[in-house]
Amino acid sequence: MWLKPSGLFCWGLYWPKPPIIKRLFRLLPPCGTFFGSVFFFSFGMAINYRLFGDVAFIALGAVAATVAGNLVSGLLASRIYGYSARRGFNVAFTIMARGEFSVILASLAVTAGASPKLPSIAALYVLLLAFISPVLAKNARNFYDFYQRLKGFFTASATQGRL
Repeated sequence: MWLKPSGLFCWGLYWPKPPIIKRLFRLLPPCGTFFGSVFFFSFGMAINYRLFGDVAFIALGAVAATVAGNLVSGLLASRIYGYSARRGFNVAFTIMARGEFSVILASLAVTAGASPKLPSIAALYVLLLAFISPVLAKNARNFYDFYQRLKGFFTASATQGRL
């Protein structure tokens, strides 16, 4: 069918904004909240919490990869734009995603015939990130201090090895 979401998106960008658009922007957010709530409720009904033990290592690996990826990207971005490493740690730990989009992808994948364990993995991933993200953001300074001590240790041992 020619009414693909991307085509409609482009059409919406091109189409002139009618005067009713302000009223629509005021009336539609409650509908989005309702449909979002229905989606997450139905996704919650699809989760088999008994599988959490089977998928715990996969979810922990995904969380570790997310934290490491955010840390590397935060430090790279701070270096590229001339900011301190401390700011890189702040950015890395405050942009920690909760992974709600992974819930949507898992739901679509299961509908398409993928593993029925995917909703449990996604739910555990989101749950773990929801718990550790605020802790990481609050303690970004402590992680930066540890990074500095570790960096100083390796720098000192490297200079002692050269002498």
